[in-house]
Amino acid sequence: MKPSVSCLLLTAFCLVLSACSPKSAEPRPPEIAYGQDMCDACGMIISDAKFAAATLLTSGEALRFDDIGEMVTYHMDHPEAQVKAWFVHDYPSEAWLRGEGPAAGLTGLYGDPARGYAGGYRR
Repeated sequence: MKPSVSCLLLTAFCLVLSACSPKSAEPRPPEIAYGQDMCDACGMIISDAKFAAATLLTSGEALRFDDIGEMVTYHMDHPEAQVKAWFVHDYPSEAWLRGEGPAAGLTGLYGDPARGYAGGYRR
């Protein structure tokens, strides 16, 4: 028995759709509206991308912070918040970096810890 042309077309169409579907996507940092969004730890306006940080929780909620120090302190104080991904900015380029594990490429911190500012960078 030969398959019909419509059956073959339907099968081809399904294969194309499955190839175009998103794979298990890597977690992405949340959008931050600089000068508008508030830090989830201290409530200050997040105004500088160089210092901003974020976490994506396993629940899907995104938390935004005005610096790395606020992010770390928040999660030390809230161990129940299960983090799926950590994000920090590369200080010179302001590009997002993954903030966990050796794959993060984060090799140093920048800023004035006395003022609470901390940014990351890669060498």
